Amino acid sequence: MAPGGALRVLVCGDVEGRLGSLYSRVQAAQSKSGPFDLLLCVGNFFGSAQDPEWEEYQTGAKKAPIQTYVLGANNSETAQCFPDASGCELAENITYLGRKGVFSGASGLQIAYLSGTESTGGEPTPAHCFSTKDVTDLKTSLLSASKFKGVDILLTSSWPKGVEIFGNSPGDIDTKKCGSGLVSLLAASLKPRYHFAALQKVYYERLPYRNHAVLQEAAQHVSRFIALAGVGNSDKRKVQRVPGTLLSPLMRIVKVITVSLMETSQLFVFLLTLFAVRFLQYLYAFSILPMSSMEPAELVKQPQDVTENPYRRPGGGKSCAHLLPDEKEEPAPQFFFDLSSKPKGRKRRPEGGEGQQPKRAPGKPPLPTAACWFCLASPEVEKHLVVSIGTHVSLSFRLGPFRSLPGIVWV
Repeated sequence: MAPGGALRVLVCGDVEGRLGSLYSRVQAAQSKSGPFDLLLCVGNFFGSAQDPEWEEYQTGAKKAPIQTYVLGANNSETAQCFPDASGCELAENITYLGRKGVFSGASGLQIAYLSGTESTGGEPTPAHCFSTKDVTDLKTSLLSASKFKGVDILLTSSWPKGVEIFGNSPGDIDTKKCGSGLVSLLAASLKPRYHFAALQKVYYERLPYRNHAVLQEAAQHVSRFIALAGVGNSDKRKVQRVPGTLLSPLMRIVKVITVSLMETSQLFVFLLTLFAVRFLQYLYAFSILPMSSMEPAELVKQPQDVTENPYRRPGGGKSCAHLLPDEKEEPAPQFFFDLSSKPKGRKRRPEGGEGQQPKRAPGKPPLPTAACWFCLASPEVEKHLVVSIGTHVSLSFRLGPFRSLPGIVWV
C-alpha cells in the first residue's frame, strides 16, 4: 500500500481456534468486494485446547490468505502459544503483535494495541494480564510526541469500563463487572478513531463520541467503539439488538417493504438477511485513511449522532479516575437542606440532657433527628410532588386588577 492511501481493513472477534471458518469467510468477502490489506484479531485467538488445525498452519501445510495480526493470551491456558512477549511470527502471514505497543506501516496508519486482561493482583503481572505500568508506558510513548492528535486504531481484548455512558445500551453486558478501568483510561488518552474489543461474545457498535468539550476546547476527531462477537457466534441470546436510535426508522422501512413483499417467505428472508449481515457480526470491514494524511477540517467533522465522551466526568472534566478499579462507587445523590451552618446566638442544648451532639462522619449530609414534613432528607417527607429544587423562584399573576384574580399563581 502506497504511503498516504486508504487501507481496506478487516477486524475479527474471538477466533478460538476456528481458523477454517474465519478464513473461509475472509476469502468469500475478498472474492465479492476485492482484496483487503490486513486482518486484525482481538479477543481469544486460540481455543482452550490445542487445535490440530493450527498445526497445519505452523508446519506450512495451510497458509493464511491475508496478513493477520493478533493480540496475546487472555488466560493462562493459551499463554504458552505466544513465546515472545515483544511479538513474533506464529505462522506464515500470522503475526503476534506483542504485549503492548504501536504498529505503524508504510501507509502511515497507526495502530496501538494492549494484549490480555486487567491484572487483579500485584507484581509480577501474569503473562496474560496487563498492569497500570503497562498502560502508563504505552501512553507515555505516544503522548510524548509534540504533535500527537490520537491514533487511528486501538486494539484491546477487554471492553472499557463505562463505554456505554451517554450512548446506546449494550444489552445485558455490564461493563462495571466485565470492563476495564485501565482500558478506559487508555482510550481517553489515545483518542482512537476506532477502538475494537471482544471477549463478551456479542456485537455492539457504540454511537460515536467526541474527544473535546463543546465551546471549551478546539474541535477534535470522534471515536468509535466496536465490540465483535466470536467466530461462529452460536450464542444468539447475547447478540446485540438494533440500537434504540435506529429502531424507529428501521421499523418504518420494514413497514414500507412489507407492503411490496406480499409473500411471507420473502419478508422472512429480507428480515433474516438484514439482521444477519449487520447485527450477528464477528467480522467488521471498513476503509480508513490514516490520520496523518487527512485534512484537519475533514478529520474533525462531527456526525449527527455524536455523543459526549463516556470517559470524562460531566461538565467537560478530563479526569476519568471514576472508572479506575480502586474507585469506590459513590452513593446515589439525595436532596436535602444544608444544616451544616452554625446557628447564630445562643446554642440550643440537645434533648435528653446535657452534652454535645454526636459527631457525624465528615463529608456526609446531616440527617434529621425527627420526622419533618419540610426536610427533604427525612424519610417522612413526600417527594412525589417535588419537581424542582433551587434557591430562587419566579411568581407570575394573570394580567388585570389584583382583586379580580381567581387565586391562580404561576410558579
